[in-house]
Amino acid sequence: MSQIDGAKVAPLLPESVLPRTHLNAIISDQDIERRTAMLLDWLETKSTDAYHAFVDAIGELYPHIYLELTGSGQDDDGTLANYTASQKKTAFLFLLELRQISTDFNKFW
Repeated sequence: MSQIDGAKVAPLLPESVLPRTHLNAIISDQDIERRTAMLLDWLETKSTDAYHAFVDAIGELYPHIYLELTGSGQDDDGTLANYTASQKKTAFLFLLELRQISTDFNKFW
């Protein structure tokens, strides 16, 4: 989870996905993992469009994670590949698992 910084991803999301008040809360938090957890918590309540915007932002900042989430690169026209329902579910489960591992690790230490 420490690979993704919610404060870097959040500004890339449109305001229709992440309202400015939530963006400011994420950016102002000093803990990287908490910022990312805040972003993921918000995205879990949003539509498929929010998921697409999130994956696109991940692709811009963290291409290696994008490839893990989608198993693909970019289309020939430079836009990110379409996602199947299975890929969406796998990606969210992957991110949630990372957040749980991070939380468990912090509790242990």
